[in-house]
Formats: sequence, C-alpha cells, structure tokens
Amino acid sequence: RHIFSNGFSDIKAIATWSYFLKRDNGAHVLFDAPRFVPAVASSLERACGTEDGPAFFVLSHRDDIGEHARWAARFPRMRRVVHEREAAEVPSLRAWEVILRGEGPWRLPDGAEDVLLVLTPGHTSGSITLLYEPEQAALVGDHLDGAPPANEFGVVPPPAPERQDLHVFRDFCWDSIDRQLVSVAKLAGRPIRRVLPGHGSPAFFGSAADFDAAVERLLAAELEGGAATAEEMLAEAKEALAREPAAVVPVAEEQSAAVVARSR
Repeated sequence: RHIFSNGFSDIKAIATWSYFLKRDNGAHVLFDAPRFVPAVASSLERACGTEDGPAFFVLSHRDDIGEHARWAARFPRMRRVVHEREAAEVPSLRAWEVILRGEGPWRLPDGAEDVLLVLTPGHTSGSITLLYEPEQAALVGDHLDGAPPANEFGVVPPPAPERQDLHVFRDFCWDSIDRQLVSVAKLAGRPIRRVLPGHGSPAFFGSAADFDAAVERLLAAELEGGAATAEEMLAEAKEALAREPAAVVPVAEEQSAAVVARSR
C-alpha cells in the first residue's frame, strides 16, 4: 500500500531495483536510484502530488547512486541522505544534504517515527537498511535477499512464509563478509516481515518470528561454526538491540544553502 518499485533499473546503479515510499505525512522517499527518464520523473510527481517530488532520496550504498545529480536537478528540494563512510569513498556524495554519522540508528530529518535507518555494513562499509515500520518492511539494498528453493524441475515456486529463506551475495562483497553476517544478525528481533532487495528475490514472511528463523538458518549455513555460532551471534545481537540508543534525528548543517543553490 505504501511501497512501490520504480522499475527502469539503471545500469549506472548496477541495475538495482529502486523503490518509492509513499508516507502518510507527505514526506515521501526515493530509495536508491532508478534510471533517469521523464516517465519515472512524471510518475513520482503524480505520486507525490507536487512538482517538488520526493522529500528525501535515501541511498543504501555507493553502488546505487546512478544519475543522482540529474534527480537532484529535477527535484531541487529533495534532500539526499547517505552514510559518511560512503561519502568518504565517493567525492560527489560529500555534497549531499544529510550525512549520517556514527553508528545510528537514525530517523529521517522530519523526525517521524515510521522510518528507521539502520547501519548494516558488510557489502560496503556504510551500507544502510531502511525499515518502514508500519508495514514491517526492510529496504535492504544489496545487504541480503530472498532465496526460495527450486523444486525438482528447477522451477522456483513462491515458498510458504514460514519456509522462506534468505541469501547474501558472498561473491559481491566489497567490505567484509564477516561484518555483513553480523549486520544480518542485527536485523533479527526487529519487526520485519518483508525484505525488498536491490538484486535477487524479495522475501515475504508470515511473522517477524519467521524472519528471525530465516536469519538463524542463513547464519548457520554461512558461519564456520554452524548452528552453535549462529545462536551465539544472535544472542549478542539481541543484547545489543536491547541496549540500542534512541534513534538520532540528523541535522543537515549545509542543507538550506544546498537546497537554495540547487533551486536556482
């Protein structure tokens, strides 16, 4: 009801799937970059109900920036959000209006509690996951995806929600696969029933407990110590979640000047 695929994947963003989040407060979100084409821009304007377009452009990680400068020029009031580690690697990201600093978690600058941004390093050092809490959905970029099992004919049927599995792109990890698995464990215990990735298959779960069980199966398969190590890692993640600080509402010190400059 609130999350839509933009289509029109952009080869300049590694052909990632991008998403549009239509929020009840009107501060809508573009998550990662679709290809810049007039049809998508017009669709975003109609969905937002204004020529200003989305209020925020959230980047999961540096692979998926695409033609971000053209989107910024089309929607000059849109504030772009990226983690400082990604900005450190890509000079053009350092001029973005909202730089997430530290370990988080964060809200968006409007302070609304429907969106939570979580640092999930591994695929890249500053990868972030967007949690849309009203629909228990996680927009994860390249952090992980669904892994439905094929049947004997090689066909991949939709799995039952309680048997949906998860997958990480071990061969396409630019930071640390060990750190990525720790970040996957960090998502357990959060209210997640839908995983919407940049690549691969989406995953749908009957409950947050089903998601947590899929995380445990993934960790058991990927970690050298198997199920025992997975159980230990999840216990540590659960303790960390219990100690997690309140979400930070980032302030963009250069935001007003940047928005004015791009509006000229």
